[in-house]
Amino acid sequence: MTVADRNDEKRLIRAAASGDEQALRSLYDTHCHRAYALALRLTRSEADAEEAVQDAFLRAFRALGGFRAEARFSTWFFRIVVNRCHDLLARRQKQRQRETDLDEQLLPSRDHGQDPLAAPRLQAALEQLPVGYREVLLLHDMLGLDHREIARTLGIRRGTSKSQLHKARARMREIMSQ
Repeated sequence: MTVADRNDEKRLIRAAASGDEQALRSLYDTHCHRAYALALRLTRSEADAEEAVQDAFLRAFRALGGFRAEARFSTWFFRIVVNRCHDLLARRQKQRQRETDLDEQLLPSRDHGQDPLAAPRLQAALEQLPVGYREVLLLHDMLGLDHREIARTLGIRRGTSKSQLHKARARMREIMSQ
């Protein structure tokens, strides 16, 4: 991002923070597709991805006044998206666990066979990665963030980002070759 682009982004954020609807729309239009793609990969559900992105935009727009612009808006915003996805997945996991516990109490002999809607091979491979590896891989390879931005987004060191990306790619090659 050039200095001019950075200054334009800062002006846009100041305008959005002061309630300028066009500035808010511009931020939304610029980041909604990539945010949705990230959320969809993390949640593996269109409905959950939409919910996470909508919630992330609401939270980001409410907090724009406190955005310090030390990092790019996208870095800050994608961290919010990742956090919303984590929260949503944790909530869904608790809900599924309660449902499973209830099923086992009511129907102890029920067969929990294969899901007929099994994910494609690549998605299945992504699911086998540890969460940290998957997040770094998606942020780098899908969204094009550099390691500095990933480090800021995920709250990790740049070296950790590089290491996790290397390990994620190696693990993906291993999984895909099976």
